[in-house]
Amino acid sequence: MLKFLILNWKDLRHPQHGGAEIATHYLAREWIKLGASVTIFSSETYPLPREEIIEGVEITRRGNALFSHFLWSPIYYYQKWKNTFDCVIEEIHGIPFFTPLYVTQCKFALIFETGSQIWEKNIPFPFNYLGASLEKLARPLYREVIFFTTNPETKNELQGYGIKRVHLFPLAPTLLPPRNLQAKEKDPTFIFLGRLVPHKQIEDILKAFVLLRQNDELSPRLWIVGRGEKKYRKKLENLVQLLQLQKQVRFWGYVSEEKKYELLQRAWALIVTSIKEGWGLNISEAGICGTTAIVYPNPGLTQNIINGKNGIITNNATPYSLSCALKKLILYPSLKDELGLKNQQYQQQYSWKSSAQKLWDIIIATLHSST
Repeated sequence: MLKFLILNWKDLRHPQHGGAEIATHYLAREWIKLGASVTIFSSETYPLPREEIIEGVEITRRGNALFSHFLWSPIYYYQKWKNTFDCVIEEIHGIPFFTPLYVTQCKFALIFETGSQIWEKNIPFPFNYLGASLEKLARPLYREVIFFTTNPETKNELQGYGIKRVHLFPLAPTLLPPRNLQAKEKDPTFIFLGRLVPHKQIEDILKAFVLLRQNDELSPRLWIVGRGEKKYRKKLENLVQLLQLQKQVRFWGYVSEEKKYELLQRAWALIVTSIKEGWGLNISEAGICGTTAIVYPNPGLTQNIINGKNGIITNNATPYSLSCALKKLILYPSLKDELGLKNQQYQQQYSWKSSAQKLWDIIIATLHSST
C-alpha cells in the first residue's frame, strides 16, 4: 500500500477552513479508494483532538496555523516520517513548509493561488512583508518540485518563478444535483458565500448595491453567508449602516451544509469579487444548485465561467461593472434561470474521481521513475 503524507496548515474541521481544505480532503478520500493511505499533518485548534480519522483520512494536528505548525513539520519528519511515507505532498498557502530542505522522498506541491496581492490585503504590516519575503525566498528551492494547481494564471505565475513542471487539474462540486430544486426568491436576491476576509472584497458588492439604488432605483437583497475575521465582519456591518443598506443586506454567519445548499438554490446568483482564487469552489456548488454566478475578471474566477453561457464575467473588477451585471439579471429575470441551468450542466462535467485519478497517475509515474 502506498503511503501519502500531506502537509497543510488547516484541515477539513479547522474553524477557518475554506475551499482548499475541502478540495484536499476530497482528493485524499479518492486516493484511499485507489489503494493509498493518506495522512494530513495540520495545525491544532481547540477543541479538536490531536489525532483523528475522517472518512479514512488520518489527521495529525500540532502547533498553531500561523507559525509553530511549520516548525513542527521537520521535527515530526525526522522523528516519525522519514522512512514511513512514499511521497510527501506539500500544500502551500503563502508560507511554504520548505520541504526541499529536509524531505528525501518524492515531493509534490499543491497550490491553489500564490500569496502576492493577498499578503497586502489580508495581513497587517510587518507580518505581510515577512510572509511575502519568505514566499519569495523559497521559490528557488522548488524549481525541481512537481506542482499541481487549478488555474492557468497560477500556472503562469509559477512558471515565471522558474518552476519547471506544473500540472493543471479541475475541482468538482461537493454534492450531487438536488432532485427537486427550491424555487428562486420572488424578489431579486443575490448571495455571497465564503470566508469573510479582506481579499474577498465584499465592500465592492455593497458599493454596487448603492449604485443600483442611486442610478436605477433598484433595491435587490444580498445574503452574506460565511464566517471569518471578526474585525472584517464588523467593518462590513458598519459599512452597511453607513450606506443605509440595512433593509437589503442580511448576515447569515456560518450555516449548516443543508442550509447552505438551500440558500444557494433560492438565490438568483452567486457574487464572487475576490482579488484571486484557486478555483472558486463556491461557483461549482452554486451551479449544482441551479444558480448562476457573477464574477470579477480576476485570476481563478474565470476558468469556471463561460461569459454569457453559464454566468457573467464583469467587464472590469469595479463596483460599477458589478452593478451593470446585476442590473442585467434584474431587468431580465428569465436570464437567471437560463444561466443557472447551464451552470448546473457545466459543473457536472467535473468529478473528484477523475481529478484525483489525474494526479494519482502523475504521482505513480514519478515514483516509478525515481526507483
